[in-house]
Order: sequence, then C-alpha cells, then structure tokens
Amino acid sequence: MMYKSFFVNNSDRDRKIKYLLFFFWPFGAFIYSLRNIQSKSSRVIFFLICIAFGLCIECKNEELDMSRIADNFLSYKNMSFVELKGIIMDSINGVGFRDLYEHILYWCVNQISSNEHVFWMIASMIYAFFYLKSLSFILDDKRFKSCFMGFMIVLMFTMPQPIFSVTGLRFWTAGWLAIFCSLQIFIHNNYKYFLILLLTPFIHVTYWIYVFLVTLTFVARLSEKLLVIIFFLSYPFSYLSMSFVSDVIGMDILPTSLERVALSYMGEDHIEEFNRQGTGWFWVSEMFDIILNTYYLVMTCWIIKHKYMILERQDRYLLAFILVVYSFANFTLVVPHLGIRYLGFVEILLPLLWFRVFGLYKYKSFIYMYLIVASFYLLWKRLVMHYSNVLDFDFLYDSSIVMLIDKLLY
Repeated sequence: MMYKSFFVNNSDRDRKIKYLLFFFWPFGAFIYSLRNIQSKSSRVIFFLICIAFGLCIECKNEELDMSRIADNFLSYKNMSFVELKGIIMDSINGVGFRDLYEHILYWCVNQISSNEHVFWMIASMIYAFFYLKSLSFILDDKRFKSCFMGFMIVLMFTMPQPIFSVTGLRFWTAGWLAIFCSLQIFIHNNYKYFLILLLTPFIHVTYWIYVFLVTLTFVARLSEKLLVIIFFLSYPFSYLSMSFVSDVIGMDILPTSLERVALSYMGEDHIEEFNRQGTGWFWVSEMFDIILNTYYLVMTCWIIKHKYMILERQDRYLLAFILVVYSFANFTLVVPHLGIRYLGFVEILLPLLWFRVFGLYKYKSFIYMYLIVASFYLLWKRLVMHYSNVLDFDFLYDSSIVMLIDKLLY
C-alpha cells in the first residue's frame, strides 16, 4: 500500500503542481512526476527535464567525444547553405561524410544561435522525443500501472541509454529512433516504419547493420529453435580476443560492408581509446559488468524457458529480434565499440518483452534484484563518472529561469 499511495495520483491538481514546480525547481518536478509515470503530464515533464539537461551540459573533460562535437558545431558558424548542400550531395555520392545528421544539425542550430547550450538543448529534444515514443510502448499498455514494479520496468528500459547518451550525439539518437521503428514494425505490424528506419544510417552509418538485423528477423523467426541454438553458441565468442579473430579467423568471412565497419573499429585509434579504459580500477568495473551481463543472460534464458507463455505473434517476433541482436552482439563483442553497443539494444528491449510476457506481478524478486546487480553501474558509472562530467550540481536545485539566464545570456 505504501508504494501505491506514493505512486498513484492523477488529479487535475496534481498536473498543475507538476508544471508549477517545474518553473521553480525542474529537478523536483521530475522526481514528483515519478508518482504517476504513465500520465501525459509526467511525460511532458520528462521531456522538459531532458531539454533542461541539454541546456545545462558543460564539457569538463576534453577527452570526451562531446568536446569534438562542440568544436565541430562552432566550425559551422559561418557556413552557407550552398556549402551544406555540397556536403549532402558528396555524402549521397559516397565521397563525403557518411553521417549526415550531425552536419545538418550543426548548420540548422547555427542559424538560430552559436551557443553550445542551445545546440545540446535541441539535440536533447530530438533524443528525448524518440526515447519517449519508444517508452510509450510500455506506458500505454493497458497492463501497466504506476507502482513500484512499473517504475522498475521503466528504470530498466531507460538506464542502459538515458539522456546522458545524447553527448555522443549520433549513435543513440539513431538508436532510439531505430527502437521506436522496430517496435512499430514488430508490435503494431506497421511496416511503413521500415522506410523511416532506413534514415538511421544517415545518422550513424553502422545502422545498416541494424536494418539488416531487422530484415533477418523475419527470416530467422521461421526457425525459433535454430535461433535459440545460435544464441547459446554465440556466447563463448564474446570472450575471444581481438588478435585471435583478426589473425586466426580473419575478417574476410564477413560481407564487404560489415568487414569495412569491423576493420574501422579495430584500427589503432579505436583500440588505443578502448585500451585507455582498461587501467586503474578497471577490474572492479569489469567484475560488476560481468554480474550485470549475467543478469541479462539469465533474463533471456528465463523468457526462452517460458516461451510457451508468449501467446501474441508480435511478442514472438520481438523475442526473435532480441535473439538475433544478442547473437550478433556476442559474435562482435571482440570488436571495440561495436558489439557492446548492440548489447545496449538487448538491455533495453528485454525489460519490455519481460513486461509483455509476465506482466508486473510475476517473478518480482528477479526484477528487484536489478537494483543490486546494477548498483555499481547506476551509482558509479552513471551518476559519478558520466553525469558529473557534464553537469554542475546547480542542475539539481536551480529554477528554470536561472537555468535559462545562466546558459543563454552568460
């Protein structure tokens, strides 16, 4: 009853409190909105807090990718439309930049303002829009309730790639768009979204892989047992070394397009950047990562074991897609940045499928366990390492007016 009394509140007065509180204390409005996650007013607040996050981003570490992005944004300050058109045409002809999204965004925002805070605010708007559209597949489900278990499912769906990931600009902006399109295709049978999915490679070129995996799912779904076998066979591959794959197995077993992507990720710059993470107390992080990865593996196995409970055709397709992506991620985990990114899709989609299969009230202890196994990830990686690198503490207590004046006028 304690959880219910805290989480459920859907009155008109409650909605007004949220909006008024956001004006005086945005972060407080965000916390208050967790009382009724599925209400439209709460979703508006979630969207606004993402915008506030973007507005308040400060790059405190020049080694972060966002530092390069900020410099690139400023370099477009005096670019004409003719120059932008040239970049687009070169990309279409295959001789220029492969990812058009960031260049178009740089130019468009510079037409409004050359303030970096404005740039990150608009980038966060786009990111949050597709995240919330994807989240609606949970919140709009008639089985969802605003309760502690509902909060846990939303937390597990969100935390693999929360708003912080907008600082990478391309990959997870495309990621949430790709997830939204995939859910439209698999759950709503809305195949026109496949055309929108084809836009994702223009945000990040590696999404041709994602498009391929979505297409492959429709074929692989015909043999569910084979998918399960391949999934379990793929798991040992996640422990192979880069040198073994490149020297012994070779990259020529891949299609030409995937071989090119794999080789680019295994270049000296990527490997050097990847290896920089493996210093100091890296082994502690690695240990907790193994625990969390094992949790997701058990989660997948539990769904497979109870697949007889999956009665909806749409959920069968979603399970097939998760197994296809999971297997691909395991096979390519050896490649820096590639496999680990595709594991992110698994971590996002698994809680959604779990909810659709088991609802909110089955196997609750397993869901509660996430708070324990993910504690290092949530507290250290996200709060300490990530958010502290891009936010000042005043984000937690400033009013909307103070944020706007501080970031736009000074």
